[in-house]
Amino acid sequence: MSVFSAKTFSAVKYSRFRPTYPAEFYEQLLAYHKKWQCETALAVDVGCGPGTASRALLEYFDEVVGYDLSATMISTANKIAQDVLPSQDLDRISFHVSLAHNLGQIEAKTVDMVIAAQAIHWFNQELFFREVHRILKPGGTLAYWFYIDGIFAKEYEVINQIIQKFIYEDSRYLGPHWEQPARRLLRGYLKDVEVPTECFTKIKRLVFHGKDGFGKNRLSGGESDKNKEDVLYIHKYLTLNEYKLYVQVSAAYFAYKELHSDDEEDCIDLMIDEINLAMGWTYEDNDSILLEVSWSTGYVFAKAF
Repeated sequence: MSVFSAKTFSAVKYSRFRPTYPAEFYEQLLAYHKKWQCETALAVDVGCGPGTASRALLEYFDEVVGYDLSATMISTANKIAQDVLPSQDLDRISFHVSLAHNLGQIEAKTVDMVIAAQAIHWFNQELFFREVHRILKPGGTLAYWFYIDGIFAKEYEVINQIIQKFIYEDSRYLGPHWEQPARRLLRGYLKDVEVPTECFTKIKRLVFHGKDGFGKNRLSGGESDKNKEDVLYIHKYLTLNEYKLYVQVSAAYFAYKELHSDDEEDCIDLMIDEINLAMGWTYEDNDSILLEVSWSTGYVFAKAF
């Protein structure tokens, strides 16, 4: 996670090119939260990054506070909030630098919901769960979620194979530069992250596999086309160059470039070249051909004792 604190890391680009979360997911989260008649006074977003999920929670909570270890991320979160939020909302949201497991500025049993969006894999989970339990009101909600490994539709399986080579398999490229155990946890769909049952109850866990996301409208189709709980559905049509930008804001790519800044050829440019050769595409095609991409996702909801 140290890469996100580096002065040369661009949190602005990170915010621009990473996936966002569908409104239907937040609605389901709030339905879970309110099922036990919980309040909506204060929500805390831990590992908030540029504030994507924090801003979304303003629709549902009176006040939202975001925390992140990276001062770069917090600076960007504040700037984006100033740029996109109406003035009446700016007094309801704030962002601060903090460790995930040391939120000492928050009084015990005062928070209605704590979220961690695409973040819990970076934390010391044992200490994080303990701190969340300290600050949540009894019956308050913990929610964390993730996405991992956007894949292309099966007619582009050769692209998926090439991407796997450059992102994970070939040690000359990004594979060795993923921080561990964070990436291992994500690729295992966070199944090794165990919510302590002595602190939390009513635990709800769902994983959605990206390969199942093609050829269906899982958010607005009929009952045969979706599972109503499968609302953390991240699916886009991207050009190859847009996908390239998505990869280039990853932690592994940043770490790779720190060691290979003088290389004549960028590893992701090499990946694009190999894809073009396999598909018979030109560089012009990389800005015009739209490709269907689906991410594996998952979420966990729980209630504090």
